[in-house]
Amino acid sequence: MKRFLGIFLLFSSPFLNAQIGIGSLTGARGSGMGEATVALEGVDAIFNNPAGLIGVEKKAVILASEWRFGVKDLRPISLAFIVPSASGVLGFSVNHFSLETYREDRLGVSFAKKFTAQLNVGVRLNYTRLSVSEFGVANVLGFDIGLNYMIIRDLRIAFHLHNPVSTKITEFESTPSVFSLGMTHWVNKAVLTSLEITKNIAFPASIKFGLEYHPTEVLYLRCGFATSPSKYSFGFGYALTSQFKMDMALSNHSLLGLTPALNMSYEF
Repeated sequence: MKRFLGIFLLFSSPFLNAQIGIGSLTGARGSGMGEATVALEGVDAIFNNPAGLIGVEKKAVILASEWRFGVKDLRPISLAFIVPSASGVLGFSVNHFSLETYREDRLGVSFAKKFTAQLNVGVRLNYTRLSVSEFGVANVLGFDIGLNYMIIRDLRIAFHLHNPVSTKITEFESTPSVFSLGMTHWVNKAVLTSLEITKNIAFPASIKFGLEYHPTEVLYLRCGFATSPSKYSFGFGYALTSQFKMDMALSNHSLLGLTPALNMSYEF
């Protein structure tokens, strides 16, 4: 029953990320912080606001996955590669998700550029291939645009727009347009807070809050919550070496239950 309910709600509501289909990820860092990701910087920005890629200074690869609501079939996976350069930061991502009668594959190309000392801008082009048994295949193109701006040294605001131009998938379905606005604040050198408001044009706005505590050079502790739907989460990150890092999170949906998330990232 839980398996059926989970799959039904995935296809009929915005309970997960507001992307087309259901294979999108926020990454374990964002998942542990209540998905308040719009103003975060680092490798995880490849899944969220591309403007945050400016914080990546070395070539990096990241592998991310989730086990949604404990349902064995609901395991999207994503692989991304990030390349900084003198002109900006380039990112490539591949996302895959499949069920017995449904398959979703997405390719993304992201680019982030620093325009001023305070302003970063990022864009991402998305190509998605949706395949549903007995209904055929749909190929969908879309794009994201985001920015973040450092007001003062410890305070950053950010904006992200997913699918500014809605694309028709079928006669009755189109890609959703989603707006996110948020901020991060370094309370001190060890504590980061993140606040976000996300609005899918077809559904009520969601308010998200996350906290990250960095007690040592190798350990990160995280928690967060979100509304519409109600979720709370916690997680941690651990730097196994100076180059290899692992992040894990566990979020709880008020109706569907627990979702573990895992990231592994490596900087060259």
